Amino acid sequence: MVRTSVAALILGWAIVAVCGTQTGQAAQAAKPTSELQEGRRLYQAKCAVCHVPATRQAEPYGPGLSKRQVATNEDTDTARKAIENGGARMPGFQHALNPSQISAIIAFLKTLDSPPDRIVVDTPDAP
Repeated sequence: MVRTSVAALILGWAIVAVCGTQTGQAAQAAKPTSELQEGRRLYQAKCAVCHVPATRQAEPYGPGLSKRQVATNEDTDTARKAIENGGARMPGFQHALNPSQISAIIAFLKTLDSPPDRIVVDTPDAP
């Protein structure tokens, strides 16, 4: 009986190890997409309210953002510091966002050819 329990325990650990490895590989493969999704979500929640183009009713509060602002490593560093520390009219987010969240926002900005013209809200797909 003890041998059966030990064998079952070893088999269980082996299954967990194999599944854990596959899950880790899948997570790494999916990381770019999930990072972009997180960046988009954070941009919409924290940035878009000020960084959208002017409308007839309102002047822009902050500049429109796109990949032009994060084109080089130096630009990326500047953007990271601006997000963390803020600026003349922008609050700093060093206490509201962790470094990986800031990286996700920057990764999302690198996908934008031009600034979004509105705040886009994600909605679940209809069944």
